[in-house]
Amino acid sequence: MADVLSDLRTRARYALEEAAASYWSDAELNSQIVQSYRKLWKKIVAIRKDWFAATTGTLTLTAAASSKYSLDATCFHVRGIRTTTSGRENVTWQRKTHTDQQFIEALRADIAITNPSVMWYDILGNNTLFVAPLVRSSIAIAYEYIATPTDPTTDASTFGVLDPFTEYILLDAICRALAKGPIGALDFWRGERQEEWATVMSTLGMPRSDQSADYVEGMFDNEI
Repeated sequence: MADVLSDLRTRARYALEEAAASYWSDAELNSQIVQSYRKLWKKIVAIRKDWFAATTGTLTLTAAASSKYSLDATCFHVRGIRTTTSGRENVTWQRKTHTDQQFIEALRADIAITNPSVMWYDILGNNTLFVAPLVRSSIAIAYEYIATPTDPTTDASTFGVLDPFTEYILLDAICRALAKGPIGALDFWRGERQEEWATVMSTLGMPRSDQSADYVEGMFDNEI
């Protein structure tokens, strides 16, 4: 049976030797558990993106409307794009940085590429898909992506990681709870900040998609 939020809170209370809410409220411990879950998710996805199931999104790129389209708001990492328009399934997608000269040239309005066999794309900001060349006839696509995690919000909520990983969530939440105090355990929070920055740096070093070799792969991509 999958661990739920109330399971981890109960186990945290046992470790903290406070069976009923007193110094730590249930809401406070729930918040610490959620923060620890987010932290673990970022660590895992920075090393092995294939631990998480992909979600499929769809888009229709409208002729001459724009070169930029919004992906799903929960999209964290695009794993690949394929064309779904009947008769044009042979159009392939390759990721290329939008600052590449070929990408820039392909956006020129005076050059009409009516039926390209290859489309380039880049990911801008949080969830903007930037495509080239300019779309001359509408084309439908499906994109596989890893979605951002959903926070557990009720006692019965499960976590988006395998059960063996919830032990890390529990231990980290306990550390966070124990940092509560009159002086705020400054050394602990400094350590948390340093560790979090290392995680952020690992994430920033990842490509936003695996479909092209235009970007250098992260150093941990092949680790198990």
